[in-house]
Amino acid sequence: GAVAMLVGPDSPLPLSHERHSHAEHCWDFYKPEMHSEYPAVDGHLSNTVYLRSVDVCYNNFLNKTTPDGNVGTFDYMCFHSPYNKLVVKSVGRLLYNDYVRNPSGCSPE
Repeated sequence: GAVAMLVGPDSPLPLSHERHSHAEHCWDFYKPEMHSEYPAVDGHLSNTVYLRSVDVCYNNFLNKTTPDGNVGTFDYMCFHSPYNKLVVKSVGRLLYNDYVRNPSGCSPE
């Protein structure tokens, strides 16, 4: 996948200077045998680690920037998307995190 964005001082897409990252030591995608053309992949583990990273980054970003914020705080979000369903799951995790952070602030609309 790829993304192209034109950003500059007068861009219509403001970027926050605040950020948060998360990394884990995980053997979900590696090349154990160098003579093989293809790596070994553990897709379930990759998904678990990806969604855990979404949780950690989202909650820590909100804690640093807008502690009372939620998904509605953002106009746009960009996700790494090896496949579309993972993006849908990621947005679901953000909504779940919003509920955990403030159960009374979430209502079905």
